[in-house]
Parts: sequence; structure tokens; C-alpha cells
Amino acid sequence: MKPITILLLMVFFLFIPLSQGENITVELVPRSVEVEIGSTFNLDLVVKNVPEDGKCQGFETEIHYDPDIVNLSNIQLSEVGERAGDFTTIKINPTYGYMSLMWLSDPPYGNFTLATLSFKALNPGEVNVTLRDVAISDENGHSYKNIVKYPATVTVKSINESIGILTLKNFKINSKIDGILSLIVAETPVKNISGKIVFSNVSLVGVPVPLDVGMSRNYSYSIENNTFLFFTALSKEYENKTAFNFLKIPLLINSSSYNISINLWINGKLVENVSIIKEENTTPKYSGLIFYVDGDYREKINISLGYSKEIKLKVYNVNRNLTNFSGCIFINNSLFKVSNYRVPEYSKIYKRINFSNITYNNSYLYFNISLTNGTNGTYSILKFTISPKVNENISSLIYLENLSIYENCTELSLPYKNLTVNIIKRRENTPPKLKVVLFIEDNKKVHFRALGYDADNETLRYFWDFGDGKNSTLQDPVHIYTNCTTYLVSCTVWDSFNESDKVEFILPIVDVSPLESYSIIDINTSHNNSKNYTIYLNLSLKNPFEYKVGGYINFVNYYNNYYPPKLQYYIELDPNETKSLLIPINITKSCDIKWNVVYYPLYKDKLLGDAELKYYQWDFEKKIDVSKYSKKPIEESIVYKYINTYSKVVNISTPKVVVKIIRCYDGEYIVSKDIVVSTKSIYFYIATSLSGFMIGLITILTVIKKRGL
Repeated sequence: MKPITILLLMVFFLFIPLSQGENITVELVPRSVEVEIGSTFNLDLVVKNVPEDGKCQGFETEIHYDPDIVNLSNIQLSEVGERAGDFTTIKINPTYGYMSLMWLSDPPYGNFTLATLSFKALNPGEVNVTLRDVAISDENGHSYKNIVKYPATVTVKSINESIGILTLKNFKINSKIDGILSLIVAETPVKNISGKIVFSNVSLVGVPVPLDVGMSRNYSYSIENNTFLFFTALSKEYENKTAFNFLKIPLLINSSSYNISINLWINGKLVENVSIIKEENTTPKYSGLIFYVDGDYREKINISLGYSKEIKLKVYNVNRNLTNFSGCIFINNSLFKVSNYRVPEYSKIYKRINFSNITYNNSYLYFNISLTNGTNGTYSILKFTISPKVNENISSLIYLENLSIYENCTELSLPYKNLTVNIIKRRENTPPKLKVVLFIEDNKKVHFRALGYDADNETLRYFWDFGDGKNSTLQDPVHIYTNCTTYLVSCTVWDSFNESDKVEFILPIVDVSPLESYSIIDINTSHNNSKNYTIYLNLSLKNPFEYKVGGYINFVNYYNNYYPPKLQYYIELDPNETKSLLIPINITKSCDIKWNVVYYPLYKDKLLGDAELKYYQWDFEKKIDVSKYSKKPIEESIVYKYINTYSKVVNISTPKVVVKIIRCYDGEYIVSKDIVVSTKSIYFYIATSLSGFMIGLITILTVIKKRGL
């Protein structure tokens, strides 16, 4: 193969990234919206393609837009978002929004909606609502890379005529309310606004004022005989606004036969379209206990064999400070398996619990919960998961019995709603598939992971046989072996139709170490009564395996009085190869230095057959007592050195192309290249270039002479 071909191939592989499956996407839906000035519209924030074996434990983003065209008014979390509970931060600033969520339990995966964003259209134009600084992390705290973000394009159209709207907030007879007069303007600039409002069976209980003190250069009014007259000259800041809230008018509605008539003029032109809206108190009338399923309060749901649903029992819109809850929930044991019953960790009563006892027996889920301090409003008391046991069309009622609720020593009677569950018979089924991965810690502690996949998205069951007489039904168990030998390990997965897949492999448990030796060296000539000391961790690393490994040295709890210059070092070792590593560490006082060594097989040729060995890990700890180290100088031959790259030298003619690949702990690669040319090579190229030029020149002159040109 020609040298130039080799070079081109190298450039191709250096700069063209390998595809690693479908990227996680974060989208605003719908992607295109067309609205009129003054209207409100919603965008859903949707996350897609989060893998089941790397569930989303953390999410963070900023929402950016043009505040002159649209305004973000609300961020409403979905049921998935609400599961983050107290670990939620939502901010709405004048120019952008921010949200951060962390799930301590039941982290989401796959495709899910996190929140609904509500906007108001202010001025005509086109704006992109974008997501910036999106961060998604898995259950191990690793951040996903290459997240694809899709914005939404919003087109705000002008209106043909101006509109005035008086909104009667929290409308109620014989109660003080606020009337908000809003304007949507067809033509700008708006120099002045004037009006006349006549009230019948309505009393003004305060002075109407502009909602923004900087709105008006001049504002005057008069109130006489239930008539309110006003005039204002707008400030420069508001002259070109096309939609804004103008006046707050404090009112008292005296009778249901009230009347309000409004005349408005903008720049002296009468506004023909003026309306009055009664905004009733949006607090739901129902107050009591209700079941919450699939992101909503429900009295009926459907489910099929192989699937599960998480159900919450919630206190809903109760204004009493409840302190004690007891009773039972009937869930037919012949039809449903019941699991994961507990008080939700993200419920606002979780940290108030004084006592709780939740058990399931003979079709009844019993609960007894006592709080140190009562609370009111809407919140979850408990949650549980149901899974059908039968594949037939049948309905069953989940209902409350013997309910007892107290506010301190006072027993209360609260209404409650039951839940009808319809089991829908399934006609088809696809068997599950299984892949097994594992890593080994300190030679005998094995972390197993079963990556089960089911095309029907069923809840799967697992069974592990560790080969030493022990077993587990966990999906991702951790097992410690007592002897160093080989074991026949298997994992079987079943779906609800008892169709299965199995992975079986030979697991060698060996007593090996990544270190020939290690020691602590103090090279300071004098400590000079300083509070900071520099010591050196001298590691002699070896590869005890028959395959090449990439190794990481990771420092843990590094903030505890010791500070290495880097938290992670990388080396590569051939079989039975040994390398030395000398790492400086600053310490402030006596402490424990903790680190681990992780070896990844660089060539995964199915080392364990049908299972994938991710890595070996060994944990180390060294107690440092600064008083024990001498102040004698160390020989100058000891040099601080570390290895963090793997360099492959490829000879292409005379120069050398050095390709450096750094393999990060999370599996990413950083690739760089250097072209090394020696002084001798430079002279060679100069001579070659001159010779080539002379030969070319002589050839051209010879051709010209022969042709008589």
C-alpha cells in the first residue's frame, strides 16, 4: 500500500467518529408553532432514547428565547418530573428559564416528557426557543455525550385590530378581587391610552394603578358616581409593546346581577373589541384521597399481563394539617402481584415520618403512618406497583377500607375515590433477549449486570446461578466468592408468558494484583515548619493477565487532607509487562490516601464467552503519618514521571507520525497526532526537493528544445 494511502486512512479514522447507537435527544414539541399576539401556547420538553442500562438520574438545562417576542410564564412538571421531588430546581428569569432534576429512586429511561413550558406571545416576529447547557447523567454519575437538541420555532403574527381584556381574577361574589386590564395593540407606537369604565353593583375598593411604575410618563384619573375615567401617556419603553397588562383595578362584586361597561381609546382611536373574562378560582372542588396513575388522578385504568403500573395514594387539596393515616387497600391477590409498597421518598411527608408500617397480606395492603408535624395541601401517602397474574379480560376494583385520619387528636372524615383496573388480554408475545456484563473488584467480589431486553416492554424476572451453590433473583446482584477457581455461571430471564433467554459462561476467579510493590517517598530537604508537605506515591504496576490492558489509577476522597495533581492516571500494559509510576501528592496533615487500580481488557474477544468482562478493580489505602518521613534529600535519579498516553509510531517514508490515544475512564477516546521530523530528515527533504526541481526543469527544457519551441 502506498504511503499516501496509509496517511489518508489514518486521517479518516482520526476525524470520523464511530457511531455508538442512537443518540439521546432532547426536544421541544411541537417543533413549529404559529400564534397571534397576546395568546398563550405550550411546548413539551421531551427526552428520548435514554438506555435502560443507563437510566437518567440527573437532568439540567436552560431554556432561551427572545423576551421581546415571547415570555416564559410557567414550567409545569410531568409525573416523571414530579418524581424528582425535593431535588428539583425551577427558575424563570426575565430572559431565560432553568430547570434541574435528580431522581434518587425510579429514574426514568426510554422516551418521556419532563415538563410543559407555557409562553405568552408579546410581539410579532419569529423566535427559536432553544435548550442550552443540557446535561444528562446516568445512575453512576457519568454524563452522556453528544446529546442532540431540537429547538422549537415560534411565529407570532400581528392582529388587525386592537383588543382590550378585563380579567376578573379569582371571581367571587361579595369578595375583594383584582381586575386586570390588558391590551393587545394592532399599531405602534402607542402614545396614549384613555378610557371610561362604568360599574353597576360593583364597588371600587382602591385606586386603579398601572401594573408597572415605569409604564407611564403621565397618569391621571377620576372616580365619580361609579364611573372611572383615566388617561396615560406611555413611556418610551412601552410605546412599541404590542401586548401588556396595563391596569390593576381593585373591585368588590356586590351582586350576581353586576355590570361593567368599558370604552377604550388608543392614540385617540376607539377600541372596538373589548371583553370581560371571569377567572373563577381554579382550586378543585374535590378534597380527599384519590389514586394517581400515569401522571393523572384516575378512577379507571387499563393494564395487560407482562406490564406494571405504579399507583400512588394521594391526599388531594386538603387544608387541614393531617398527622396520622391508617387503613387498608384491597388489591385482589389472585389477579395482581403487589410490590414496591412504601412512602415515596420525594413526598413532602417523607422527612416528617415519626412511624410507618406498610404490609401486604391476603389481598390487603395495610398502612399505618404517623407524622411528627402535620401538613396540608396535596401529597402522596404511599405508592405501590401492581402487575397482572392472568392474561384474560377481567376488571377488578382497588378500594380503601377502615380508613382513619387524624389532625393531631381530632379524627377527620375525608372522602375517597376508588380505582377500577381493567386487565386487557394480550394476543401476541415476543421472547426476551439477554446480555450479561460484569466487573470484578478485589479478585473475589463480582458485580453482575443483566441487560434484559423485551420488545413488548414487559417487566422481566431474573435468576442467577453463581456456580458455587448460591443464587439470586436480583437483576444486578453483587456476589463474593470464597475460593479462587473457575465457576460455571448462568443467568436466565423470563417474561410474563414464561418465555426465556439464558446466558451461561465460565468465570475464572483468580488471586492477582496489579502492583509488584508500592511505597511512599518523601523528597523534601526540609519541611521548614510548613503545613504543606509533598510526598511521592511510588507504584510498580504490572499486568498479570494474558491480554493487553488499559489501566487507570483513580484517587478517591482526595479532598480529605491530600491533593494529587491529577485525580486519574492512565497507562497501557502488555501481558506480563511492568511499568513504574511516581506521583507527587500534597498533604496538609496525617491522613489516609485512597486509590484504586482499574484494568480494562483492550481487546474484548469474548473473554468470558457470552458474557462481557468490563474491567478488574483493586482498592488500596495507605495511612500517612507526616512525622515518620525523614528530611534527607533524595537522589537526583528519582524523577517524577507518569504515563497517560499510548503512542503508536507509524513510519511513513522518513518523517514519523505519532498517533496518541487517551482512553478516558468512561470509555471515551481523545486522539492527537504529532509529526516528528529530525534535522537529518530536514536536510534530506531539502536535497530531495532541489533535485526534483532541477530534474523537472531539465526535462521541460529538453522537451522545448526538441519541439523547437
